[in-house]
Amino acid sequence: MLKESLDPFLNTDEFAVEATLSINGVASTIKVIFDLAYEFSSIDAEGRSITALAKSSDLTALRHGDTLIIAPNTYSVVGIQPEAEGTFTELILKEAA
Repeated sequence: MLKESLDPFLNTDEFAVEATLSINGVASTIKVIFDLAYEFSSIDAEGRSITALAKSSDLTALRHGDTLIIAPNTYSVVGIQPEAEGTFTELILKEAA
């Protein structure tokens, strides 16, 4: 696992944005790298892929269905994928109704 500070990777003057994470109704502000990409697959399916990359230490109690607000939109967590030896976690999101 990385022992260096992860803060340079989540610099809001560069690529990261602040987001409000609500876990079990308790809100906190975290920094994420947000990606709203358009994808086309080899089976002729297309759509949007909405993800956010965050420090795993900011997500210790996270579970499916928790929410992430990246102003002005609210997203539900539908997937949780550890990355980089568990240092970061990629959140798979969908727009909340």
